[in-house]
Amino acid sequence: MDSAHVSLVSLQLNESGFEQYRCDKAITLGINLTDFSKILKMAQNDDIVTLKADDENSFLNIIFDNKSKIITLMESYNI
Repeated sequence: MDSAHVSLVSLQLNESGFEQYRCDKAITLGINLTDFSKILKMAQNDDIVTLKADDENSFLNIIFDNKSKIITLMESYNI
């Protein structure tokens, strides 16, 4: 950790951790894990969470979908 209390973490999301998984190509994202954690905590137990990265526009779209409540929430995170 440096003097600004910034550290680098490597997190790999593999297919085995998901019910459905699709990755067209491997990409590297730089995100603030504190912010990402806060966004993911908004999900309920029965929500479907979709992560879509668009490396051309530098955005990670985080979509919460709940079929029983018919609620969709989409957050865009600038990577």
